[in-house]
Amino acid sequence: MGICNNNNHRAEKISIAQNSSYTYCSTATFTNNYNLLNNNNSSKAKKYPQEEHYYKLIKDSNKIDILNPKSSDPNAQKLELFFSLTNIENPQLFYSFSITIINNITMGIRSYLGNLEESKGEDINFGNSFEIDFFPNRIQLLLIKPIVNKSKMNLEFQYHLREIISKNGMEQYIQGCGLLKIYFNRVNIDTRIILENQYSNFKFNINLYQMSHICSQGVFFILYHHKDSHKKRPIYKSNNFFSDSIRTNDIKIQSDFLANNLYDKISIYIYTINQQKKPIAKGSFNLHQLNTNSSFNNMTQIDLYSTYDNSNNGNCYIDYNSQKKICFADKLAKKRMQINLEIAIDYTYSNKPPDDPSSNHYLNPFGLNDYEIAMKYCSDILAPYDADQLFPVYGFGGIPAVLNGMPNYNNKVSHCFNINFQENAEIQGVENILKVYRQSLQKIQLSGNTKFSFVIQKVMDNINHDLKYNKKENHYYILLILTDGVINDMRDTKDLIVEASSLPLSIVIIGIGEENFKDMEKLDGDEDELEDTKGKKRKRDIVQFIALNNFKKNKLLNKGTDFAEEVLKEIPRQIDEYYNLVGKYY
Repeated sequence: MGICNNNNHRAEKISIAQNSSYTYCSTATFTNNYNLLNNNNSSKAKKYPQEEHYYKLIKDSNKIDILNPKSSDPNAQKLELFFSLTNIENPQLFYSFSITIINNITMGIRSYLGNLEESKGEDINFGNSFEIDFFPNRIQLLLIKPIVNKSKMNLEFQYHLREIISKNGMEQYIQGCGLLKIYFNRVNIDTRIILENQYSNFKFNINLYQMSHICSQGVFFILYHHKDSHKKRPIYKSNNFFSDSIRTNDIKIQSDFLANNLYDKISIYIYTINQQKKPIAKGSFNLHQLNTNSSFNNMTQIDLYSTYDNSNNGNCYIDYNSQKKICFADKLAKKRMQINLEIAIDYTYSNKPPDDPSSNHYLNPFGLNDYEIAMKYCSDILAPYDADQLFPVYGFGGIPAVLNGMPNYNNKVSHCFNINFQENAEIQGVENILKVYRQSLQKIQLSGNTKFSFVIQKVMDNINHDLKYNKKENHYYILLILTDGVINDMRDTKDLIVEASSLPLSIVIIGIGEENFKDMEKLDGDEDELEDTKGKKRKRDIVQFIALNNFKKNKLLNKGTDFAEEVLKEIPRQIDEYYNLVGKYY
């Protein structure tokens, strides 16, 4: 159960476990919050995306397994969670929810799953869903925080996952929002593995009967996945069409998001631009039908029915084929893709001088310091994918003895310099990176501030130059930033990351030492989707933050195990998203 009583909608503080309690929210706080949200300007947002839009399945990162030794649990069940909002109090506002799961109450380990995509309307079926591991023998909590018009409300609802499963779902009235419904699907692991490893490719040929006048005003369609009559979530939203004869180009969707098995119902709903509350026609199919017909080189035909009187409203021909995904290593080999690794090292004074044993840069004669550990392990993971083994390595926040090829007589702080003090920043081989790094500490005075934007801009310039002059279309770039903490140019860095999200670039930030890394987690963009100062959202997630100490403390810092997996974990997906963005499906 949630913290708000369904009868009086007041928040109550209820203890649910010895080490956990519900968040309290006073009525006065809520009223002020709600009034603020009602006054927000929401004129720019739309109920549906105005262009072609793919929704997402967000998979639990299982961070509990990163912080604890891995063990197989035979009781684990894979679930897909999805959400809807009905009886909405103000359909003109825009609603979303932040979703987090606590997998271990005693350790307080939270795994942030993501935000539901914002939407508005009288009823909302949120497009993105979350896939998690459910352990019947554990206490797991689902934490939900309402977001209205991009503002988080001072409310947090907590639910026992066990209770949601036992009741086959959950409903919770939330004052100022409406009736939140939480659904789940059980995921067949064997089927999911098959669907995870393939894409579904569609072409739709839709003909509507005697509707040319309505369709000339503009229509679009949405594909939904159904588990039963009550559980529906959108998968894909088309572009707008201005005819009763709709022809699409190739539509490529990950099969594991389309359905949980071959027999799940997938429906197509056709809407008009001017009247989006109720579709004008609908039909349904499943992957088994499509696969059977495509094996005989046939298209699948489905009838479309009016949502007003259930009369036959048209037909839809679906040209379908499935395509096996190429694994990361095969993708690099078969598609001749090249990974270009570039490294940036923090030389700010907060690291402490390298002759201080407590320094992050301490030159230990008997072992590696934390910067060297991070560089070595990350490079060992990523370097094998770099064809020429030439790695540009930059420093920031220090005063180098040589700057831009000239002696730095003015002791000028630089936020992007070559640590080899050469005109070309490239260093041959991983072992030489560590050697040059140690040498550089003798010729660089630690200073500040901590600024990422100069290095990111330098790498973006490198990429744009390569794309323009060298035509390196199959090259993908990874920037590894090693830093000890607080960033001093957050605004400029966010702007550049949003701009860089359209380039073939991933940024992996490794946190060194014991500093507060909240700013790095903001750049990661898992908690709140990253926007620039003009309100423009990133086109894809390109940043991953990892705190080195989490692995050192839990003795998981071993090449090829947890740390290695975490560094590489998001890169294949980010590469896929980039090439999908530019229309090249690798």
